[in-house]
Amino acid sequence: MVDTREYFRETYGIFLNGEEVPAAAGGMIAVEDPANGAQLCSVAEAREEDVDRCVRAAREAFEDGRWSELDPRERARVLNKAAEKLREEVPRIAMIESLSTGRPIREMRAQLGRLPEWLEYFAALIRTHEGTVPPFFGNFVNYVRRVPLGVVAQITPWNHPLLIAIKKVAPALATGNSVVIKPSELAPVAVLELARILTEAGVPAGVIAVVTGYGATAGKALSEHPEVDMVDLTGGTPTGRLVASAAGRNLSSCVMELGGKAPVLVFEDADIDAAVNGAAFAAFIASGQTCIQGSRILVHESIKDEFVARFVAKVEKIRCGKPQEQSTWLGPVISKPQMDRVLSYVQVAKDEGAAILCGGKQPDDPDLQNGYFIEPTVIGNCTRKMRVVQEEVRNEVLLQCFCASAQLTCFVMGAKEGNRLETVPEAVQIERVPSLRSLAHVCAPATVCGRDVPDFRTCGRDSVVL
Repeated sequence: MVDTREYFRETYGIFLNGEEVPAAAGGMIAVEDPANGAQLCSVAEAREEDVDRCVRAAREAFEDGRWSELDPRERARVLNKAAEKLREEVPRIAMIESLSTGRPIREMRAQLGRLPEWLEYFAALIRTHEGTVPPFFGNFVNYVRRVPLGVVAQITPWNHPLLIAIKKVAPALATGNSVVIKPSELAPVAVLELARILTEAGVPAGVIAVVTGYGATAGKALSEHPEVDMVDLTGGTPTGRLVASAAGRNLSSCVMELGGKAPVLVFEDADIDAAVNGAAFAAFIASGQTCIQGSRILVHESIKDEFVARFVAKVEKIRCGKPQEQSTWLGPVISKPQMDRVLSYVQVAKDEGAAILCGGKQPDDPDLQNGYFIEPTVIGNCTRKMRVVQEEVRNEVLLQCFCASAQLTCFVMGAKEGNRLETVPEAVQIERVPSLRSLAHVCAPATVCGRDVPDFRTCGRDSVVL
């Protein structure tokens, strides 16, 4: 049994001007452990006034040059020092993330162990960055020099709190920007710890701020603020539309990493054991709560039965358990609303004619009844127009199949002749929601480069060969 008092204080404030301060209205948000529903701590509930204070402090810091005009070599030195400090604190912060997200501790230690490298990489990049002098007609000198944007707002999710924050913060700080982060209210503490570490390493007060609050208030105020020069969001597609619209009114730049429904393609000559292991990892890492989850498995018809049998057997062996136990492979989902949402989609899949091949319910283990656990779920007999195929759910995986001809003709398992799909990209693409982009994972032999695999850029992002 982990004593959470070793990792969490009772309360946390907004991080502003190098220290934590209370929210102006005094509100607090409870942060709970999804493995048992117990409260871990409370964080300040930032509202519009608090967001405005943080953004204006960031703007002041940027304009007076305390960081933006600092020699790049000095900024690099600070980031390298922060990397050293973060590396020392990884074991403690990994436990904070495990407790607040429900991710197994074995996952969090592995993931967080690499995060200092992001700071070190961008520290090295800024030290060695050079401008360019492109050729130009006439007696002119034409040169390109990169300069910081200004105040960068960063809105981060609950599934990878520190990983996604540091991916955003490291390049923004290295290039001289001021940063205001709005972490998810479900798992904000690791991001507050990052702000503290950066400040202790030498990032000046005001350059980095953290506003802990709800998306509908703090997130909205941050994305709409006229002093923000760029908004960088990782979140759901509906949220992305709202944030981009708000930022657009101020002509602020936007960077978006949104949801997905990524397919895993398994060809007829794949190593089935390797494909099963890879597909299971892609589907259930982080309890399936990641935007690149391999949630749709497209299997060649000739190996469908063998693959399905082995895959279901593999998934049935995945151990749900308390996240802080080393033997646990699958923790809870983040919250009760998320658990209820996933279970509702299981029922929708049944109603639409899909088959639940395993899972689809809460585990029977009495030790897990107070948490938000769902057994790993495999759904078969899916057609592409089913809601569970079209919409991002998380924690589930869908099995489909395709058969290859000269043109890689495809069809989905359980579909009638009228639902045949003509090409692999057609099977990979989401039909009804073209804005829900897919990242394709291809399971095939190492000689896949010689295979006539279609160009998956038509499906959103470039394919990744596993």
